[in-house]
Amino acid sequence: MPITWTLDDATGVVRLVYAGETKHTEWVEMMQAVFAHPAYRPGMGFVAIVDDSSPPDSAYIQRSAAFIREHAATLGDFRWANVTQRPVHFGMTRVAQAHSDDLPGDLAVFDDEAKALAWAATPRPSPLDALNPDRVRPG
Repeated sequence: MPITWTLDDATGVVRLVYAGETKHTEWVEMMQAVFAHPAYRPGMGFVAIVDDSSPPDSAYIQRSAAFIREHAATLGDFRWANVTQRPVHFGMTRVAQAHSDDLPGDLAVFDDEAKALAWAATPRPSPLDALNPDRVRPG
């Protein structure tokens, strides 16, 4: 089943809703559609609501990580939040985190959509922030 999505230009967050079994090819098509949206810009956050979907397997996660590596410039310094109440999705997000150490973004799992949206909308800290906490970030 396709993933539905909306892009909120004001918050800089793309909200995804998964339902049923999602094939990796459908995920890739959805990501390409997001990238083609006129308001999309690198560094936007993603919030994926996954409770109504089948959990991904390890191969799906590895292919997704490879796609993210290949599109690192398009994704920019992004944040990705999975929102779930289901232990299986929580666990598979942890597996995905193990495959994401070298990716340009952050991946986290939440059980509360509002917290996930707030986190995804917050720019990732820059290494320069630690050196100068008063630095004004462009945006």
